[in-house]
Amino acid sequence: MNLYCTADDLNRYLSADGVTAFSDHDDDGFGDSGIVDDCIGRASREIDASALRRYEESRLVGNATLNDWAVVMACRSLCLRRGNMPPESLEMEFHRIVDPDTGFLARLASGRYKLPGLPQKPGNEPTFSNLTVDRRYRNERIRVVRQSSSPEPSTRERDEAKSAVFYDG
Repeated sequence: MNLYCTADDLNRYLSADGVTAFSDHDDDGFGDSGIVDDCIGRASREIDASALRRYEESRLVGNATLNDWAVVMACRSLCLRRGNMPPESLEMEFHRIVDPDTGFLARLASGRYKLPGLPQKPGNEPTFSNLTVDRRYRNERIRVVRQSSSPEPSTRERDEAKSAVFYDG
């Protein structure tokens, strides 16, 4: 599994004191690194669930957009671990990322949002098929012709006289 952010990223977003306050479950004055790691792992798994549908796993590491999303998701998870409501700005940004209808992750999974600078997995290109009307069939006369051409060059000669286009200006 890829981890898209680090504890330092969370410290820059919530401040070191904020991360410590939310992750210090035993009240010893120090944040528990396991809690922070759990939140980062959870955010990364949620991102993977959407991003791995369209992108190669090895290309996702280090992507700045995914880092931003993971930080927001991990910080929100960290706030909620102690029963605290996250700050309103964090909550708004979280919903912008994960909203099931308009969020970035939903759009990423459906192909309506593309990560800048990353090529998609092969097989996610648009495709089309040629159709033909076959009147021999009573129902469903329109038939799909799966392979309408091959990538091999033709061995037949081209009749230049028939294919020339003339323009009389």
